[in-house]
Amino acid sequence: MITYTLEELKQKRAEALVGSEHAILRHRDTYRELKHLLRDINSGPVDVSDYYQTASRLAMLLREMSEGSGQNIFQLFATQVDPAKGGRARWFRLACLDLAEHVRDIERWRAGKSRLRIVK
Repeated sequence: MITYTLEELKQKRAEALVGSEHAILRHRDTYRELKHLLRDINSGPVDVSDYYQTASRLAMLLREMSEGSGQNIFQLFATQVDPAKGGRARWFRLACLDLAEHVRDIERWRAGKSRLRIVK
């Protein structure tokens, strides 16, 4: 079992946030589409007959976001939701809710990084 110190975990989180930001900057349209799809999945029921197509589409968007070098959060979720790679329908909604929370966390981190000033 691998154990990490608190500092190592903070470092890994910072690297994942930076990598995720780079992925967002590289794939703005894909990120926007990903957020819309997550909102639709999390706000209403997903019909069983639509599950495979919806999960595959979400996995494709996540794989596109994970392209390139560096570690990001989208890599982890791409395999969790992909029905062709072991993603289970039972855990799909939970994974989508968790991904949405991570997306909100990334956006809070990005917003906290910039220092905007009002100039009169």
